[in-house]
Amino acid sequence: VYSAWLRLVIPQKEERVVELKLESEASVWSFGFYFSFINPIFEEAFWRIFCPLAAGAKEPGLLVCSAFYGSYHSLVLAALKLPWFMVLIITLALVGVGRLLCFACTRFGVLSAMVAHSAGDMVVILILWHWMFDW
Repeated sequence: VYSAWLRLVIPQKEERVVELKLESEASVWSFGFYFSFINPIFEEAFWRIFCPLAAGAKEPGLLVCSAFYGSYHSLVLAALKLPWFMVLIITLALVGVGRLLCFACTRFGVLSAMVAHSAGDMVVILILWHWMFDW
């Protein structure tokens, strides 16, 4: 069901796959490993440790960090040339995810935010895999 809906709003863009050098299964798996296990460590260190320290670790500062987190990801989504309304919807959702990750970090520690971020990135890689090889 979800894939039929996704096909309506996210067309497969073969030229983007070639531009991103993700033409082979091996390149997707390599990118997926980095994206799912290495990237979340650096992102969470920045967004949940450095940014709150710079913005103030209280609620307004955490909300600002979450807004920047979502906005940062909108640049990635736009680079994938997704439709603007999808970029907007996903960006707003990621602001909420950023806020949840801030909560997880303050309540359970930064490792919990890293694990949650990693799980989310794995889902993105599985969608990318499906998008590229099973569409």
